[in-house]
Amino acid sequence: MPSKYRRIFIKEFLICSTIVFSLHCSGTHTQVKETNPITKIDIQYSLGNNHYRFLALADSNRVSAKNFLDGKILKETDIDSSKYSRLLEKTTDFVINLKQEPNGLGQCHSSYKIEIQTGKNSHTGHGCRNPSDGTHFSKIIREAEFLLYSKK
Repeated sequence: MPSKYRRIFIKEFLICSTIVFSLHCSGTHTQVKETNPITKIDIQYSLGNNHYRFLALADSNRVSAKNFLDGKILKETDIDSSKYSRLLEKTTDFVINLKQEPNGLGQCHSSYKIEIQTGKNSHTGHGCRNPSDGTHFSKIIREAEFLLYSKK
């Protein structure tokens, strides 16, 4: 799927999911609580002996994100939904276009794993930072952390 159409699909999916969810939950007699996020970005990576994780969850009401270091939460906050949509788009493009190298992570000291979930669709990618994809991965991490630590 070309990048332009993927962007349109993601935006339309977010809008439609929000509309369907709000119509479904707006009844006066029944309150349905959404337990599964509509979208999720889960980025885990290692640098030296440290394990980092960025986790962002979006549903019809809010977009929240957490940043972890070795399993401990460093920061947890709500984030801007439009900036999250751009991050979701970039991260999805990266994972879809990532060239997977099977069994090549055994000697890697800077490995990463990215999981994207959009409704029932999911994409997973993993790799080792190297000159070909390491800079793109670093840009995604930098944008994710900037989104987490910037004001909403």
